[in-house]
Amino acid sequence: MNKELASLCVLTYNQIDYVEDAVTSALNQDYSPLEIIFSDDGSSDGTFEKIKEIVSLYKGPHKVVINQNNSNLGIREHVNKVLYDMSHGKYLLLGAGDDISDAHRVSEYVGYFQKFPDVMSISCLSKVIDKEGKCLNPTALWNNKITLYSLDDYASWPYFFMNSGDSRGIRRDVITSFHRMQYSRDEDIFLYIRSLLLGSALYIRSPLVSRRMTGNNTSASFSSKELLSGMRKQLDADIKYAYDHKYIRDNEYQMAKQKLNYLMDYFCIYTTNPKSSLKVLFYRLLRHNLKLIRYYPVDTSWQ
Repeated sequence: MNKELASLCVLTYNQIDYVEDAVTSALNQDYSPLEIIFSDDGSSDGTFEKIKEIVSLYKGPHKVVINQNNSNLGIREHVNKVLYDMSHGKYLLLGAGDDISDAHRVSEYVGYFQKFPDVMSISCLSKVIDKEGKCLNPTALWNNKITLYSLDDYASWPYFFMNSGDSRGIRRDVITSFHRMQYSRDEDIFLYIRSLLLGSALYIRSPLVSRRMTGNNTSASFSSKELLSGMRKQLDADIKYAYDHKYIRDNEYQMAKQKLNYLMDYFCIYTTNPKSSLKVLFYRLLRHNLKLIRYYPVDTSWQ
């Protein structure tokens, strides 16, 4: 197996209570050559100082880069900066300052990327933990099995949104093949769909990431028309860009657009006050009482 450079990018913001676990787990990765980037988005609680303290004691083989933004950039621009300006690896793995990566995470991801050249994105079935580190999903199906799926598969599962971004890993192709994200607040869905526009995605049922639920996670919620508008604008731009640059064919373009329209309708229904719309009220009741609308595909292996 060729030893290609990988980059593990840990993005932090006001996570002083948990960042030590995140930093230590990154430094303990067993893959080499590895570039580890700790980038803080202008924390005011001492998070960056804690990172510097831990890194100053590190004597291991990995290249370590630390950065603190002069002001808070927000999720999208912070991710843009780290992925486009700071990282150098062929394989890019993302992590948050309150999550923990298993010591084999980078090795496992690189192994799958090299085994499946068409795979552009990898996620895993994360272990969900609370503030104290107690597992909140102990019955999860961690059987080490994998699922490979394409844009066609994604489009055929109408209610499936994406695998959680807490365990996202991508090839550098996903960065070099598209411009910086520019319209929405977050990054998860865009990196995910860009991967499917270029190739396929892989899902591993192994707890290679422990995702901490603190009540203050940075994932964007679809709670405003402005946020949904930005999401639609970015996805529209990405799909058009992929089509114009011949990453996808005519039928794939139509599939992607249809999926986008469906997702936008879905999010609009579930983020709009039902008192303000009879349509929204009807579909909310339909889902609650008849259970006809599901967020995940019928394939029960995802659950």
